[in-house]
Amino acid sequence: MRLVSPLLKRVIYPGISRSGYLRRRSTAGPVVLTYHGVLPASYRSLDSVIDANPVSISDFRQQIRFLNAHYHVISPCEFRAWCDGGHTLPDRSVLLSCDDGLRSCMDCMLPVLVEGKLSCLFFITGASLRSDSPMLWHELLYLAFAGAALPLRIRVDNPLFELSVNKRKQIAGAYWQTLVRLSQMPEEERESAICDIWLQLKFNHQGIVEDSGNRARFQVMNASELVQLAHAGMELGAHTSSHLVLAHMPEQSAIKEIRENRAALQQLTGQSIWALAYPYGTAASATSREYQMAREAGFSCAFTNRAENSNSKFAMPRVHITRDMRISEFEAHVSGFHHSLQSIASRRTGAACI
Repeated sequence: MRLVSPLLKRVIYPGISRSGYLRRRSTAGPVVLTYHGVLPASYRSLDSVIDANPVSISDFRQQIRFLNAHYHVISPCEFRAWCDGGHTLPDRSVLLSCDDGLRSCMDCMLPVLVEGKLSCLFFITGASLRSDSPMLWHELLYLAFAGAALPLRIRVDNPLFELSVNKRKQIAGAYWQTLVRLSQMPEEERESAICDIWLQLKFNHQGIVEDSGNRARFQVMNASELVQLAHAGMELGAHTSSHLVLAHMPEQSAIKEIRENRAALQQLTGQSIWALAYPYGTAASATSREYQMAREAGFSCAFTNRAENSNSKFAMPRVHITRDMRISEFEAHVSGFHHSLQSIASRRTGAACI
């Protein structure tokens, strides 16, 4: 089945995109796209996996022009009105969103959006509420794992956590196990454990930070830049204070992550923060417990990073845009055609295989 995807990407999607069939498909509701920033020109890739999410500036510009030409790109305000039941949207409506608040949002994405007279919903973590511009801890942690020599051994004593990795293909799973365990810890213990893990993996944190290309890639916007983003016509949403795995946090800690992030963003910008994006956005990171938390925190809606349709306003699907998407594949995702094929394949084989 691995041969199906290249065939779709290189033959089928280009053909049906050129025919105009994809943009003639009518969707039941607006499609929400999610980006994770843009790869700056000065950056030299440190890892192909972590760099699969941000798109190139040329691809982003091409995608925005394509959407403006063939789809109806709606504003976050229009989406909120639709979500609240008081607004009708045209067919082929698309909402733009972007997670994590990387500095490339300001430096690279904003000029393209302003040029296209479009607005985007940017989901921001607590890291951007500072006066400096730190790098996201979970991305640095991944770089530590990706660059570590094998065999890899980790031991955290308080609470006890041990991990052993002998094969490169096990890195992603080990990284996720560590995220889950760190999410279960109180803040001070977690910060101490992260530093301890970096030491054990011989991770050169300072070397990463001192490189200008790395800073352009991994630093987040600061508080002043968030205000500039809002004044430029963009809207902000909550992405929690610390970007932890909410489903694995103690209940009161998870509630605090959600509520404090929202309150701080509202105080900083004066905007009503009405939308939440769950960190990681998978079924393992946000469950019905977190959906209820979002509702009780006062949000109008909340987003996952899954494509599956949901009946809940607090588990709204999004299409994840990645670096390797050609424009025809991009349209196959935007139109919902790719997800339809996935659903058919899943029903026939018991697992998505496209």
